[in-house]
Amino acid sequence: MVALTVQHQQVKIAELPTANDLEYVEYSYVDSIGDSVYVVSVKNNSDVDIRIDVNGVAYDANNNIIGAADDTNACIGTGEQSYIKFYFSDVTGIDHVDYKNGMQISQDD
Repeated sequence: MVALTVQHQQVKIAELPTANDLEYVEYSYVDSIGDSVYVVSVKNNSDVDIRIDVNGVAYDANNNIIGAADDTNACIGTGEQSYIKFYFSDVTGIDHVDYKNGMQISQDD
């Protein structure tokens, strides 16, 4: 007769944060050739290392879309801070940039 031992172990899978779970500080400027640059400092306060792929849509003061750009941040470790940079060529008069709606967050291995 063979004795069989089965062990059951629960493994907690960390939940990915959403765009609203991260911490942001936004900066913008117009460079020397007149293009708009929008930089977002992102702090990962979650329990997992993440990768961010993001699309930014620029709006004027009348809420009209005037530009779009994208960026990828390969890895932001737990508790670390990194930057997303949107470069809007030939775009001026940006009132705000919506990037949270175009953000895809995945776990970085």
